Amino acid sequence: LSTKVTAVERKGDEVTVTAENKKGEKVEIKGDICLVSVGRAAYTQGLGLENVGIKTDERGRVEVDDHLRTSVEGIYAIGDVIKGAMLAHKAEEEGIFAAETIVVDYNDPDSVRNAFTVHKNEIAALIVEPFPANCGLILPDPDYLELLRKLCDQNGTVLIFDEVMTGFRVAPGGVQELVCITPDLTALGKIIGGGLPVGAFGGKSEIMNHLAPLGPVYQSGTLSGNPLAMAAGIASLKKLETENPYSELERMGTTIRENLLEAAAHKGIPLQAPQVGSMFALFFSEKPVRNYNDAIASDTKQFNQLFHYALEHGVYLPPSAYETCFICTAHKGIDVERAVEVLTNGIKAI
Repeated sequence: LSTKVTAVERKGDEVTVTAENKKGEKVEIKGDICLVSVGRAAYTQGLGLENVGIKTDERGRVEVDDHLRTSVEGIYAIGDVIKGAMLAHKAEEEGIFAAETIVVDYNDPDSVRNAFTVHKNEIAALIVEPFPANCGLILPDPDYLELLRKLCDQNGTVLIFDEVMTGFRVAPGGVQELVCITPDLTALGKIIGGGLPVGAFGGKSEIMNHLAPLGPVYQSGTLSGNPLAMAAGIASLKKLETENPYSELERMGTTIRENLLEAAAHKGIPLQAPQVGSMFALFFSEKPVRNYNDAIASDTKQFNQLFHYALEHGVYLPPSAYETCFICTAHKGIDVERAVEVLTNGIKAI
């Protein structure tokens, strides 16, 4: 990846690759080369690779025949230079992993179906926040998550739920418990460490058994199994189990949502307030927010006015219109009542 191809010259079956290494030194490599050319030419401009007839498939990948790795001395280097240059070029343009990622809009079933059609048998995994909460809270349309499960089953694709924000927060079993959908893998965050730094993933045994020591895939982390985080996590999860606060948190969240929507309606200000359990968001928007584009189209100036009014009166909202608000059992009673009072007055003051 640190080698820059400056020229490629082909004479018959012999190819000469001229490159510069990371020290700026000129490197010239000669050898026979055999490439499988499929699909359209791509990612070759500026590299001189089109002179060799190197082509990529529709996803911009170079396919190299085994002959490239066995024919003559130095052929490894030629393969590495060419593939490295292609990868470096792609990395600069898109990011190497992003180039292998298909992004579709949340709550857009047609775009998901199309992705599976266009990339049939190529999609290894589908990862989604079942309730996206990093651009404000967005809830799924009816049957949307069910569709993702169905498409993954039909195409042999691993379904991954990112429940870093929703795991143990909306229910003991996270969103998947609420919607009765079981993903193949689940990602969880610091809730399992009582707020201390830790993360985890888990899922079906046929996948997890590939991890060491049972399987060949090695993974580790500096804070993996950290005793302090694990002790705090166990204490927190036991407390959630014994106290079961979820119905009370839902009641508190519903109280806030209903009061804010009522205040906005009286003021004549369009407001969307998606809420589930202890999570809610405020979008000053005419229409329901169904995806990221809807979220960023909301009126952030009105949110900013509400934020500063609330802060001046002792209620601290997230300092961004694209963050989710959270409540907890410590807010029960007077704190929720005070928050409702301040926020409704803040809406009236916009």
